[in-house]
Amino acid sequence: MIRALVSMLGTLLFAAAALAASSDRDDQVVMFGKVVGLQTVTARGDAQAFAEYSYNDRGRGDHIVANWTLDAAGVPTAYSGQGNDYMKAAFAETFRRSGGRAYWRNRSEHGAQSIAAEAFYVPTNAPPEFLGVLARALLKAPEHRLPLLPSGEARIAAAGSMTVTLAGGGKTALTQYRVTGLDFSPTPVWLDHDGNTAAIVSSWISVLSAPYRESMQALLDAQNHTDIEWFAELARQHTHVPAGD
Repeated sequence: MIRALVSMLGTLLFAAAALAASSDRDDQVVMFGKVVGLQTVTARGDAQAFAEYSYNDRGRGDHIVANWTLDAAGVPTAYSGQGNDYMKAAFAETFRRSGGRAYWRNRSEHGAQSIAAEAFYVPTNAPPEFLGVLARALLKAPEHRLPLLPSGEARIAAAGSMTVTLAGGGKTALTQYRVTGLDFSPTPVWLDHDGNTAAIVSSWISVLSAPYRESMQALLDAQNHTDIEWFAELARQHTHVPAGD
């Protein structure tokens, strides 16, 4: 009898959680013009969120289920993710912040570190939405920069806005932000006027809300133009002209 009641209670809790976790946003995963997957994002207030991300690229592709908790600065205090990477290798990773220390464990390493100020943990396998989480935290941070965990520093800068046509015919403005510190070149992400993640696009794989699908190429063209300007500025800064032979 007790076992049956426990089982019934578990079923009710699962159903309640499923109802509470109905997705707030469904993003399409697009490769070479075709929808190959989905990312669902569910916010539970301003502090907690859940995301599931998966796609199929000729039998390969990520499947990531993750949830996280943020503080008032938009920085993770806890993160949990599991699933498989692009080559179908299983992974699980966790992060938590407690008592002035940060603790993390993933497939590559596990460690702990004392932290005296805000620091943003970068998971080894995260859903694309987590780039938007980082962008919003950087926009709140002093001088728009944050230390990264396990190491490094990220910064963000706006690279212009553009008006896009929605699938239903309306128009809205999106802003291109570029995050530096994650890769050899800036990582672009598009946010809407409320700061929500609107699109993460590239020439290979893109993740964006369905209303912005028709504007994907325009967003990519704008990014490419910004990239050209960025590389040109690097050339101007680092080119040396000899004064003589």
